[in-house]
Amino acid sequence: MEVGSMEFRGTKSGLLLRAHVGSDIRGFIDRLKQRLSKSRGFFSGSSVKAQFEDKEIPVESVRLIVETLRECGLELSSIATSARPRRVSRSGIAEEDGLPAVGPDECVSVLVKRTLRSGQRVDFGGSVVVLGDVNPGAEVIAGGDVVVMGSLRGMAHAGAYGDTGAVVVAFRLNPTQLRIANRISRSPDTVRTDPSHPEIARISEDAIVIEAFSVPASGR
Repeated sequence: MEVGSMEFRGTKSGLLLRAHVGSDIRGFIDRLKQRLSKSRGFFSGSSVKAQFEDKEIPVESVRLIVETLRECGLELSSIATSARPRRVSRSGIAEEDGLPAVGPDECVSVLVKRTLRSGQRVDFGGSVVVLGDVNPGAEVIAGGDVVVMGSLRGMAHAGAYGDTGAVVVAFRLNPTQLRIANRISRSPDTVRTDPSHPEIARISEDAIVIEAFSVPASGR
């Protein structure tokens, strides 16, 4: 498939969008708008699964694609790229120092085995697990959940594609800014001491709330 090309196919569950975005996202969006405008009545109300030939699609590019689809009455239900993680653990988490994108049949989480320092940014289409801290000035942006096995003192954005069910979990949750989908919670003016227990941030009644995190009992 050539760069910038796209095709829509009807499936039992909705529409399948196959495309090769390339580096010119603005050009791709213009072509997508033109294609959708010609079939607005036919496509309207459909759910879309996107399968990209690109190895990875930045979150910002996905946002533009989602917005364009919504303008034409379409909802993006899933996204896949052609890249595959080099190593996959038994738990289904990709173990990479970099940030591989996920393929259609691969895992949807990435494990970052390091502390993120000021100026460093993780941008991944699935969930992100950080084995370390997220320091002030660092950013984690995920299409799914964000889990930090240490202190979260930077910025975290879970559900970046609009998933209001996404959560942010950290052993010590004290971010400079917290986002879930399109909701934003900024750091309070007063200094918040590091909690002594893990916490979870989620959306409740259209606002971000932070609660103590505990693993449910197994019932045994």
